[in-house]
Amino acid sequence: MSTIHASGIQAPQVPHGSHHAPLQKDESVKKSFNASSLLFAFSFGVYLVLLVMMTLLKSRLSLGGLWNTEAHQYRSIDLELFNGFIDPPIWWGPWTNTFGNIALFMPFGFFLYKMLRRFNHRFPFVETILFASVTSLSIEAEDFDYAPFAQKGGLGKAYQLFGDNLDALLDELNEVLAA
Repeated sequence: MSTIHASGIQAPQVPHGSHHAPLQKDESVKKSFNASSLLFAFSFGVYLVLLVMMTLLKSRLSLGGLWNTEAHQYRSIDLELFNGFIDPPIWWGPWTNTFGNIALFMPFGFFLYKMLRRFNHRFPFVETILFASVTSLSIEAEDFDYAPFAQKGGLGKAYQLFGDNLDALLDELNEVLAA
């Protein structure tokens, strides 16, 4: 069956029960979107757990001959770029550290980029680079518990010197570093 419009164009008439077919397609797209979102969230969660284990709990994690817990008992903040290459105790140590950090944190950039694209941010690539830079340059109160600050009294000494102003001071310092 068809209908003739005033313009003379003949348009086919849609059968009465067929208006439900496009809805079924939309529902399948919605289900696949939910499945992909769930998979993305699960994989991002697993990655974050591994990231925390490999960074914050590395003194308790042993991986055969590749990862030795005794080597990670001393935590420090390295303020000089690539100074581990100068007279290393093991020749492959600085290389493992450098490329291990790259391999460990690259997925974070990938997940952040995908998440920003999913939420329709305007410049997800630029925002990912800015977020990573600010995160890398930020100084937190917990950093005072690592060498060389721990040798000078650590977080307790920082609070003793700056009192309640320490958090405000760190926020201001981070703003200046990120600018």
